[in-house]
Amino acid sequence: MNSVSFCPVALASLLAVALAPVPGHSQDTASRSTDDVRILMVSGEGEVRVRPDEATIRVGVEAQSEDAAKAQESVNSTMSKVIAAVQKNGVAETNIQTTGLNVIPIYAPRQPGREVEQPRVTGYRASNVLRIRITELDLVGKVIDAALEAGANRLEGVTFGLSDELPHQTRALELAAQQARTKAQALAAALDVELDGLHKINAGPVFVPYPTARFDMAETMAARAVTPVQPGEIEVRASVTLEYRIRR
Repeated sequence: MNSVSFCPVALASLLAVALAPVPGHSQDTASRSTDDVRILMVSGEGEVRVRPDEATIRVGVEAQSEDAAKAQESVNSTMSKVIAAVQKNGVAETNIQTTGLNVIPIYAPRQPGREVEQPRVTGYRASNVLRIRITELDLVGKVIDAALEAGANRLEGVTFGLSDELPHQTRALELAAQQARTKAQALAAALDVELDGLHKINAGPVFVPYPTARFDMAETMAARAVTPVQPGEIEVRASVTLEYRIRR
């Protein structure tokens, strides 16, 4: 669904207008004279709402042990099961990527009055985090459940996105430009001036914020049904500023 944010309120309060003289030169065979070129500046915004067509899940495994190697071994064993379960549910190996692999020491709490003593290592915490890309959104809940059932004990969320942003960015820019042009035409009519061609075009950044869903680990692991996931829509927003030459 495409939408343009343009409310027909009073022109004076709705539209940002700049009428500024810009030095220009007109030369003929007889003499040279300097004319003032008047500029009308308007801005427009465009928004496109799109259903996402892919999702990224981040799950991980974490384990602790007094020995660093044992902590890592425990994580490796469980993560192998998680990867196998994810692949069994329709995710290609190329869409599974390790994004975090750590082994860090765990220190004993410092005792009051002994802050100057060297910290004492009591164990080690190992972790491994996967980034899983899913192109069939119906599989998101099933893949989450499969990973947790296989032993994953970290669920960092799901981000919905677009495999190709360009067509939607282009459409948002088109809508923004159309809105800016409509404003310019309305202002020109209200001010009794004529638009005399474009002087400058400035396209602002196009924003494509990806929504991220967070989950409560305890509730997700306790649920018996497939984890419900709703992708919603992604808002693609663009802005454009146009400067028109005007004449009376």
